[in-house]
Amino acid sequence: MKLPILEFYCDSSSHRGHKYVVLGGVSATPKRVLQLNAALDTIKSTIEMKGEFKWSGFRGGNKTQAYKSAVDLFFHSIENRHLHFHSIVCDFAEFDHHRTGRGSPEASVNKLYYQLMLHQIGRRYGGSARIEIYPDHGNDSAEVVRFREAICAAAYKKYSAKPNCIRAIKPVPSAKHNILQMLDIVIGSMAALREQRSLATHKAGLADYILEKSPVSNWDHDFNLNQNRFSIWNFGR
Repeated sequence: MKLPILEFYCDSSSHRGHKYVVLGGVSATPKRVLQLNAALDTIKSTIEMKGEFKWSGFRGGNKTQAYKSAVDLFFHSIENRHLHFHSIVCDFAEFDHHRTGRGSPEASVNKLYYQLMLHQIGRRYGGSARIEIYPDHGNDSAEVVRFREAICAAAYKKYSAKPNCIRAIKPVPSAKHNILQMLDIVIGSMAALREQRSLATHKAGLADYILEKSPVSNWDHDFNLNQNRFSIWNFGR
């Protein structure tokens, strides 16, 4: 029996200069990814937006409704089981490689990607799908490409996943993938609220809007909604 293909798009937020780092990703079928990217293009067109959705670049104003519409699409897709979301929240001040200076924050994020891909993606989907993983490209995802075979072997041994359940890990630019931009808004706000940062009014409003739309009341605790739909893992607890 030929297994279906599942795509997993993932990104990290706040690994430089902040206490908490968040890694998150969304899984969907290739057809659904195309539909979501098109829907986000439509949202951008309402304000003739040419650039990316980015948490770090959000300045409020006439883009506020477009950002909220992207958030609405994110949670509507999860509610309707068109999209699954899985995340790791990590206190980087307590993370060994960051604290002792061995390696770099980027190297540590690559290792957290390993954990996310094995324990969240390999465990949940490795027995029922062939998985293609697309991290946002950069130094924080460059090394994880080399981990593919190790992740597959560990998922096979630990979770009875299919052999080579992850077909590929291919970093891609978020500028060409709206789904990564939508994800960036969500995990950026998660990291900001988890750290209890002092935010400008427009960002505080968007962060609160995202939290209100989510199935949780805060980002502080592990959470698992119906197994696959929405999960938060506080790594190291």
